[in-house]
Amino acid sequence: AASLALKLSREELEGARRERDLAVEEKEVYEDEVKVLRGERDAALREGDAARGEAHSQSVRARAAAAHRDEVICELEAARGERDRLASSLSKTSRERDTLAVECHTLRGERDKHRSERDALAAERDGLASAIQLKGEW
Repeated sequence: AASLALKLSREELEGARRERDLAVEEKEVYEDEVKVLRGERDAALREGDAARGEAHSQSVRARAAAAHRDEVICELEAARGERDRLASSLSKTSRERDTLAVECHTLRGERDKHRSERDALAAERDGLASAIQLKGEW
């Protein structure tokens, strides 16, 4: 009976050792899985950080683009104002040019009239001078 009990104790001890060895192997497998999962978690965290960094960069670029757009809109509005001012000035200048053209036409007409009067007076003078000369020759 003692040898049977010893035999059972040895079998129980062997069983306990096998269970311990299996538990150690399972523990190592779990530790390896934990290492893999931690690596995956760290990679996911890095990807998240990179995504947040890219989102921030895109946000900064979007704000810069919006500021540039607003600046271009202001420049465009200023250019439109300048164009309108120049168009108004051109219109005024055109009216002044038209007025001066009418005055010039009127003055040319008067000049031509005076030339005609001068030519008529010169002809009359020449006629009188000829008449005086002829009278002096008689």
